[in-house]
Amino acid sequence: MCVLRLYAVGYSAPAQAGIVNDFGLSNSEYGVFGSVLTIGAMIGALTSGRLADSLGRKTTMGLAAIIGIVGWFTIYFANGATMLYLGRVLLGYCTGVLSYVVPVFISEIAPKDLRGGLASSNQLFICSGCSAAYIIGALLSWRSLVLVGLVPCAFLLVGLLFIPESPRWLVSASGTFLGCFLTGLSFYFKAQGVYAQLVPTLALYGISIFSIEIKAIAGSLVTLVSWIGSFAISYSFNFLMDWNSAGTFFLFSAASLVTVLFVARLVPETKGKALEEIQESFT
Repeated sequence: MCVLRLYAVGYSAPAQAGIVNDFGLSNSEYGVFGSVLTIGAMIGALTSGRLADSLGRKTTMGLAAIIGIVGWFTIYFANGATMLYLGRVLLGYCTGVLSYVVPVFISEIAPKDLRGGLASSNQLFICSGCSAAYIIGALLSWRSLVLVGLVPCAFLLVGLLFIPESPRWLVSASGTFLGCFLTGLSFYFKAQGVYAQLVPTLALYGISIFSIEIKAIAGSLVTLVSWIGSFAISYSFNFLMDWNSAGTFFLFSAASLVTVLFVARLVPETKGKALEEIQESFT
C-alpha cells in the first residue's frame, strides 16, 4: 500500500516523453497531468477520515485500491488529455485516502514499542515506490508502467484478506452503534408514550458513550494540508527552477529547517506511549 502511493506520484516523470509524443501534449498540459494528482489527493484527504470511521480501516483501504485500479486503467486506455487527467485524479484520490488510513491503521494495531519502527517502515516503502517508478520507467513504455502500477493495488486487495480489522475501530464502531440505538430507542418510547421513566435514562446513556475523539477530522485536515503543499511544490517547481536553481533548493532547505525547529520546540514526544496515554496527555 505504501509503494502504491508514491509509485503513482512518481509515475509522471518517467512517462513524460512517451505520453507527450503519443498525445502531442504541451509542457503546460503535461504539467497539469503531473500536478492534478494532488487535486484528487486533496479530495481523498477530505473524505478519508469519515470513510475510515464509517466503513472501517480495511474496507477503506480496499475501496482506495479499487479506485486506484480504475485510475490506472483509465490512463492505460486514454485517448486524449481528458482521460489522462481523470485517471490521475482517481489515482490521487486513492493516494489521498491511503495517506490517512494507513498510518492510522498502523498506529492502532502496533504495540507501542513497535509503533515507531513500523511507521518508519511505512515511510521507507513510500520512498521505495517513488524510486521504483523512476528505475522501471527507464526500461518500460508508459503503458507498461501502468500495468506495473496495478501490481501493488492487487497485492493490497489480496493482503487485506489476511489482516484483522483495527480493534480500536471495532470498539469505537460498536460504541457508536450502541449510542445511536439507545438514543433512537429513547425517542421512539417518548413518541409512543411508553416506558416514560426510561426515556431520559436511555437518552443520557446513549449520548454519553459516543466517541469524543476527533481523529477523523484532525487526520483529514493534516492530510489535506500535506497534499496542498504537494500541489504547490509540483506546480511551481519548474517556475522556481527557471527563476533560480540554487535558490529553489535553498527555499526547500529553509522550509525543512522551520519544520525541525517546530517539532523540537512544540511537538510532544510520543515514544513508548499507548494511543490512550497520548490522548490523555492532551486532556
